[in-house]
Amino acid sequence: MLQQTRTEAVKGYFRRFIEELPTISALAACPPDRLMKLWEGLGYYSRVRCLQKAAGQLCTASGASEPKLPASAAELRRLPGFGPYTAGAVASIAFGECVPAVDGNALRIYSRLCADGSDIAQECTKKAFTAAYQAILSDENRQAHCVPGIFNQALMDLGACICLPKNPKCAECPLAPFCKAYAAGTQDNYPVKGKAKARKAEARSVLLLRCGEYTAIRKRPPGGMLASLWEFPNAPGAWEYCAEAMGLPPGDILSAAPAGQHTHIFTHREWVMQAWEIKLCRCTALPGLLWVTDKELESYAIPSAFAWCKRSGGD
Repeated sequence: MLQQTRTEAVKGYFRRFIEELPTISALAACPPDRLMKLWEGLGYYSRVRCLQKAAGQLCTASGASEPKLPASAAELRRLPGFGPYTAGAVASIAFGECVPAVDGNALRIYSRLCADGSDIAQECTKKAFTAAYQAILSDENRQAHCVPGIFNQALMDLGACICLPKNPKCAECPLAPFCKAYAAGTQDNYPVKGKAKARKAEARSVLLLRCGEYTAIRKRPPGGMLASLWEFPNAPGAWEYCAEAMGLPPGDILSAAPAGQHTHIFTHREWVMQAWEIKLCRCTALPGLLWVTDKELESYAIPSAFAWCKRSGGD
């Protein structure tokens, strides 16, 4: 949950998630729609799909009534969703393995400590910095004084509270006496990071199809962005094009009125959305369309890209 998400945003989700799915086997057996509902609003839904896939693999491979998580980073990396950072964090903190957990915080700290101008967005830089941290953890002269889990958590806290991306609190930093960038007064020049590609903006119309107390939703395809989540019908371009593309009979439409605007930013693109409240004379039966009441709507996982539509009819 903490991947690319702030701790404060995660706390409530984690408590609810772990209360309902306290074991690996419970996670593996959770119905997909319920799983998505538990994650609703956190974004990056591929994370929870990978979590469940990993749990399923562990249950299948173990054969035990309740499987255990692998204790090494190398074994964890074989599971869906476990990249170098997550595997390193779990292996070091939970199992004491001498392995680094290198995220953006750790990259920034090392860059400033060594006044290293390498581009941290480059994979070769990440590998070099990771190797440097591994050398620290593996040094026999330091193992007695360096507990891997505590070392990695210290880096996380240092990056989150002291060695900040902007306006670092160098005067409070315990590593200040060893920091080359601080000594040179160039800490604001690090880390060096190449410019990200500009996001592609796309104008979309969102149709809030209403018939009495019912609203229409549909499930997104099983692959791609926001896979298998529920949404309000939408498409690029004007609402009339969206209605025509989904096969909505013009004769069923009683009225159409603007119902709010919203821009949702994804990692590599952004949607500029205009909602339209479309009142219909009947609950039109179309492939993939599901008609639900407002109360029923609460049981479906609606991603945050469309959650604003759900509130007060798009206001």
